[in-house]
Amino acid sequence: MQFLVSGVESAYFPVQFTDDYYEISNKYYYRLKKIHDFSEIDDKILKFSISCPDEKTAYYVDFLKKSLGDYCNVTSSGHGDIDLILPGIHKAHGLTELGKVLDIPLSEMTAFGDGGNDLEMIKEVGDGVAMSNANPVLFKVADHTTTSNNEQGVLTYIENNIL
Repeated sequence: MQFLVSGVESAYFPVQFTDDYYEISNKYYYRLKKIHDFSEIDDKILKFSISCPDEKTAYYVDFLKKSLGDYCNVTSSGHGDIDLILPGIHKAHGLTELGKVLDIPLSEMTAFGDGGNDLEMIKEVGDGVAMSNANPVLFKVADHTTTSNNEQGVLTYIENNIL
């Protein structure tokens, strides 16, 4: 199991983890700093991201929810990744804040998702769309479904339903 820590200023990657994990993480985190020790972090921590074998994700999510559920939200972001985030800080919260800036209510937004970390966002927007390869929990709350991201599902949905 490997992990990284996300803060306001950067994400932090322990140097003892593999170069492959660093390269994958570097695709998703604009600022990624290697650290030797947590004491090097001078930042407000927002999230811990854990990477584990895909087949063990459900077990670890359940274990972490039971162990840490009073302190943080535990969710799978797909492909063996688990996020531990501050309560109330999720994608729907981010869209709410963006909506305030742009004067667009959540009820007028469309959002697409495939992972457990998309759940609140899909529930809260006016048009929540689950990708066909989504975590099964999303199908229960989504307004619509589209093909997977590998099949240009977002583009297809926009062309057929929004434009």
